[in-house]
Amino acid sequence: MQNKSFLNVALILFLLSAFLAACGGPVNPKPGATFSGVISMDKAKNARITLQVSEDGQTIESVNVAFTDLKCDGFSAGNTSSTVGTRTPIVNGKFEIKSSNIGAISGQFKSPTSVEGSIQLAFFEGKTECGTWKWSAQA
Repeated sequence: MQNKSFLNVALILFLLSAFLAACGGPVNPKPGATFSGVISMDKAKNARITLQVSEDGQTIESVNVAFTDLKCDGFSAGNTSSTVGTRTPIVNGKFEIKSSNIGAISGQFKSPTSVEGSIQLAFFEGKTECGTWKWSAQA
């Protein structure tokens, strides 16, 4: 009788873990990883994002965005980049960064080596808006 109870408990735990995995619970990034990828936008010839995760995997240490031939309403640049040093917490696999140099960047880790999100570009302390764009990056 004890073996049957043990098997029932083991089966329930297995099914519960499979259900939680299928629900796509929070994913944490690979500690110390650098994630690089593309910002999908039509206002630049090339747009890239790079994120540095802390050694303990708990925060975003810095974010860099770089553009080639960026053209926004009232603003254009041949090659420009901006790096923001930040210790933004990663909570439940998600983060949000606000910067007067870049705008707002949000993201969610899809796997320990994959992250995606959106960026609302705003330059010159938010005075020049350039739209909201999707991005994705891999370690």
